[in-house]
Amino acid sequence: MILPRVKEIKNGNKWFNGSLIFPKSLDGENALNLLNLFLPNLKTLSDNNSNVILNTVVFNNKGEYKLSIKENEIVITYSNYEGLRNAIATLSGLEVCGKFKCAEIFDYPDNDFRSCLLDLARGYVEIDDLKERLVRLVNLKFNVAHLHLMDRQSYILK
Repeated sequence: MILPRVKEIKNGNKWFNGSLIFPKSLDGENALNLLNLFLPNLKTLSDNNSNVILNTVVFNNKGEYKLSIKENEIVITYSNYEGLRNAIATLSGLEVCGKFKCAEIFDYPDNDFRSCLLDLARGYVEIDDLKERLVRLVNLKFNVAHLHLMDRQSYILK
């Protein structure tokens, strides 16, 4: 498996620690739900006085984002949901014991199509295991999951 690397990163010496407070908005709720999916034990809140600032701008690449982790706030700049998802996936990968090292990150996917095949036809897979695998794929910034459901030559799903 090829793990994505960020295009540009500038590390800081300090740490952001404390609760992540997301804004009460649609994007804030999406970001909060994604982070809770990736890091279920992390303390997160949703409030009007947020320390996670979400900015939407127009970028050249699909899924592009900028992530700025400072001592007292985290600024995520993105153009679409995929960019927000990628930023939250990167943020979740930077978590160390509930804290985040200060950094400036700029990134975008190299390819528009990033996929993985899950072969479910050759053995029974519990639904919880399938959900966990899909969450891992999202956390690795894949955007397509191919599900191989059966080995028959043709079949119809209704």
